[in-house]
Formats: sequence, C-alpha cells, structure tokens
Amino acid sequence: MGTSILRTQRRIGRGSQRSPVHKHRHVGSTSVPGLAAKPIIDLSVVSEAEDVPAAIEALTAIGGYAYMGEMGIPHRHAFRKPGILPARNLYVSLNGCQSIRNHIGVRDICRKDQEVRETYGRAKLELSKREWESVDEYCEAKNDILTWVLEKAGVSSEDGSK
Repeated sequence: MGTSILRTQRRIGRGSQRSPVHKHRHVGSTSVPGLAAKPIIDLSVVSEAEDVPAAIEALTAIGGYAYMGEMGIPHRHAFRKPGILPARNLYVSLNGCQSIRNHIGVRDICRKDQEVRETYGRAKLELSKREWESVDEYCEAKNDILTWVLEKAGVSSEDGSK
C-alpha cells in the first residue's frame, strides 16, 4: 500500500503545481503503522485561504476525481475517485483548520504513543463488528474515543469529531 500512497502524493503534487499548495499530508489510520485501518487512504492537501479555490480547481483537473464539497466539515473539501484501489479520500484543507489539526493530532499521537494507538485500534475494531446505516453513524460512534485521543494529543477540538 505504501507505493500507492507515494504515487498518489506525487500525482497530487503534479496537479497542484498549477496552484500554491502549502503541503500535502497522509492522514487517517493508514498513516499509522500498526493501527487498525480500513483499506482507505486519506490524503489532505493543505492550502492557505486565498489558495483553496485554486487548489480545488487543480485537483478537480486530475482525471476521475469528483469534488464532493465540504460534506458538513468546515474548511475541508472532499474528493472521491470511484473504482480506484486502494480506495482513497482526498481533501483540500484550510491550513490550521480544526479538521486538519484533528487529523494531524490523531496521526501523530498514535504514531508515537503505543497505549493510545492500541486503545484507539481496539475501539475501532470493536466498532467494525457492528452494522452501520451510514458512514456518518460510524463517525458519530467514534466521537468518544476520538475526543480521548485528541486530549492525549493536546489538540483542543470544538466538537470532538474528526
């Protein structure tokens, strides 16, 4: 899976050369070795406020990615590419926004703290045994554990959601 992540990051970089992009980050559970994860890669292109529209336009130009809007998470613009394996979620995030702070905070604390990584992983595995009506329902069920992880990371969260 690592090679696929690098290819995707290089492709984002090529596409985003047409717009100023602050940085791009591999976030989400697949970015943490040893953490239980669905086979979905989460990548976030981080842009300054004035560059977000141009970054969205540049990423839309990469063949097959569909712009999905903010999907209820302020300052995080989602993209999907159906049929690509491994599946990936691609985001343009405003530099410093709550969403990117949460993603980076969870990723970094889980990478460096085995207790947090294992506790979060067990919670995710437990939740994966249930049937969910929607992704939103699953995300809502993760709020308590994510709030704890964010506290361990020292990230203040407006609402504890990722």
